[in-house]
Amino acid sequence: MSLLVQFENIARDFNGNSVFRDISFEISTAEHLALLGPSGCGKSTLLRLLAGLDPPSQGRILINGKIVSEDGKILVPAHERQMAMVFQDLALWPNLTALQNVLLGMGRMNLGRRERRTAAMAALEICRMESFANRKPASLSAGQQQRVALARALAVRPKLLALDEPFSGLDLTLKTEILEEIRRLAKELDLTVLLVSHDALEAVALCTEAFVLENGRCKEKGSFDLLLQNPASTTLRTFLQNIPDAQRFIP
Repeated sequence: MSLLVQFENIARDFNGNSVFRDISFEISTAEHLALLGPSGCGKSTLLRLLAGLDPPSQGRILINGKIVSEDGKILVPAHERQMAMVFQDLALWPNLTALQNVLLGMGRMNLGRRERRTAAMAALEICRMESFANRKPASLSAGQQQRVALARALAVRPKLLALDEPFSGLDLTLKTEILEEIRRLAKELDLTVLLVSHDALEAVALCTEAFVLENGRCKEKGSFDLLLQNPASTTLRTFLQNIPDAQRFIP
């Protein structure tokens, strides 16, 4: 597999306080990587750097071998990075229908009005939400809202799908259903997936690789199978205590 993303010696500071230092890792094309760690460790901050929403204080980020951010500068804007995000709060506009929410996310695509609508409906169909195209978020279940947010992300035809803790408000049964749906779509569309989570149960359901961030540093990284044999992080040691629950997620 070819390299899609490279983080090289990344640091991020806020008001003189370090969030993390010397973060380096790679994501290959079609890889599914989980970014794990306790709440407040900087997982979402790292994702914002990749998305081009914030610059790194130090280091550089490359996508497809091209430097997109470097030493306090964003060189390639978010909409040109060929990635899409699903946020924890989903960020659906309550006054817009499902179709309109998807169309809104396609605003920077160079498509005519008819082509855009066709692509938006295709994304809803992929997520099995085409029959709800004219419904507003308030009239949809939590799982249906998740699918609309996912359709909006897929409609921009990303190479990388980033998921920023989007399952935290779901019960176990619904979470399992949504994870199965994303696995299906990732395989069908050959997507590279980056899941940001503090919940290793979600991560093992979707990802084969893991990167654990603790105390501002990379604590460990590699395949889940190998890491779980001798975990160095508190995050994965805690996960091992919940192995029976994890079986519900594992495909």
